[in-house]
Amino acid sequence: MTMTDSYFGAYGSAQMRREDEWFCFDWSQCAECPDPDDCSERCRHWATAAWERIGGFLFEPGSSSGLVRFPPEKIIRNIVGSVRKKDGLYLVNEVTTGVGRTGAWFGHQHYGIGPDVVAVGKGLGNGYPVSVTAFAPGTIERLGDEPVNYAQSHQNDPLGAAIALEVIRVIREERLIERSKDIGTTLTSGLERIKARTGRIVDIRARGLMVGLELRDDANGSFTVRTHRELVSRGFVLGRRPGTSVLRLDPSLTIDPKDIEDFLETLEDVLSER
Repeated sequence: MTMTDSYFGAYGSAQMRREDEWFCFDWSQCAECPDPDDCSERCRHWATAAWERIGGFLFEPGSSSGLVRFPPEKIIRNIVGSVRKKDGLYLVNEVTTGVGRTGAWFGHQHYGIGPDVVAVGKGLGNGYPVSVTAFAPGTIERLGDEPVNYAQSHQNDPLGAAIALEVIRVIREERLIERSKDIGTTLTSGLERIKARTGRIVDIRARGLMVGLELRDDANGSFTVRTHRELVSRGFVLGRRPGTSVLRLDPSLTIDPKDIEDFLETLEDVLSER
């Protein structure tokens, strides 16, 4: 089981998500759920899941294929609870959300549930290609003597291991997780002010230094494209999800606060000009 907007790579079973192998849950209906009770068969949407067949839940805690959307804690806790009742596994993809990006070491920490398996990459190497799969002790015991088949270009790379350890050391000693949380608050607060003053921002979705900015686009969808191009031309590198009105901000954990101030000033100028 996974969410419909999750991203797990460009190949393999997790990318294809055949109906006989995967159940994709659309959590959008759960975002504004007024029911304070736990999810149950009383909810028609919850009942659409084939819970008797689900043996694992693979969660991407926030990237949402570039749209930056954060499922509510309630639905995640209930899904994990249902899966674990049947002795299933809770797996998390932290390739994008891990290593301080969301103001915590890992994105799943915002949900307060320890996973059984975690995949980590990107930020762990700080530019060097490295990836890690971490298993909880109980999961290791379940594997027993069964080997884990794994292959990639930088397997068993001592340099990659040394770099990952150095990245972790620097993040800890320089308190970059705490720093990213504080700078993220400054960035989000500034965006909220711009939203109120320009009327051009529809929604701000943010945790730490992972921010999705949804703009009020025009009929042909060109406003977001023009805004993105203008910001890049002025020296600010940010992402744009093709076919949507969403800009994505992923500043470095070491970014200078002055750069955040400059970006906010420039963004307001650009939005006000259009």
